[in-house]
Amino acid sequence: TAIRLAKQQPTALDVMADALNARGLFLGELGRTAEYVAISEEELAVRRRLPPNEAQLWVAALNVGIGYAELGQFSQAEPAMLEALHFAERHDPRPSVLGAVYTNLGFLYGGRKEYRSAADMFERAVASGRQITPGSMRLANRLADLGSAQRLLGRQHVARRSLQEALEIQRRLAPGSLDEAQTQLLLAQIERDAGRLEAARAGFETASQIFHKLAGGTLHELEPRRELGETLTALGMVRAARIELAAALALAAQYVPQTGEHAAALYALGRLERREGHTDIAERLFREALRALEVQYGLLGGNTLTSASFSAAFEPLYKDLADILIERGEDDEALELLERFRQRSLRERIDALHFIEIAGGELTL
Repeated sequence: TAIRLAKQQPTALDVMADALNARGLFLGELGRTAEYVAISEEELAVRRRLPPNEAQLWVAALNVGIGYAELGQFSQAEPAMLEALHFAERHDPRPSVLGAVYTNLGFLYGGRKEYRSAADMFERAVASGRQITPGSMRLANRLADLGSAQRLLGRQHVARRSLQEALEIQRRLAPGSLDEAQTQLLLAQIERDAGRLEAARAGFETASQIFHKLAGGTLHELEPRRELGETLTALGMVRAARIELAAALALAAQYVPQTGEHAAALYALGRLERREGHTDIAERLFREALRALEVQYGLLGGNTLTSASFSAAFEPLYKDLADILIERGEDDEALELLERFRQRSLRERIDALHFIEIAGGELTL
């Protein structure tokens, strides 16, 4: 109703934009991401018609970017988020505004496996948080995001320090919250990386229980259930692992189909089935994961470093499927699969080196 009334008053662009924003947030909360993006695009078009000092354009542009990122459409997410950043830098450079944009750009780059860029953005977000809201939940969550990126870069010591600081704040201000659960999950990943599987299992179970209680059946549950399932697989707890991984796959297929997250869920369940000797099922899941990856490649955006980083993250999938084919005597198809991956990786590596040479930097994937 508010949107309809606002459209009847062509001069009330700010009212229309606010009404569209409210509608978009409602759709986002319902998990209707495609509709959320469409409404946010409409809001952005309206705010572009307003004077810069009234527009708050960064809000709509950031919402568009967030929506596309959730859909795995990174090539469309990045320009929207950069528009938000450039507008904020010129017209509204408050640390709170810039911190919000930095945080979401960090998520975008993390989703594309560009962990150095993600860490850089999260470091900027943490600096903004320390400046305006020291000791706050906002700072804690940004510290957790930074810790996640640091872990993926292999900086386990500094990652643990960031995460422990985040957890202390969260336990003081919001015990038992989704934010605390996310930090518990990240700390459990560090335990898993170090081979301490029982400690990792305990952390993942704690996180998963909170996610299920507060956000059961939503996209929030995807990562904790997949992580718990993979750890249970490593511990040989097959029945419990299959339950977690099947649930994670169902969530991925519902909320983020044909994305890297969908591929990761398919691959995790496929590894379990292969471990149990169910080779046919594993092969089917691996092939489905590869099809999802091919779709995701077309939506990554970024530059050649982006593609190279993304490919490297999924190299084990290609090798595991090739192993199955070799075990069956299908050597030609296995070699074709590995050659296809090798050519993609080599092409990306050469392109990346050329990109770095032009940029005058160093190659650090």
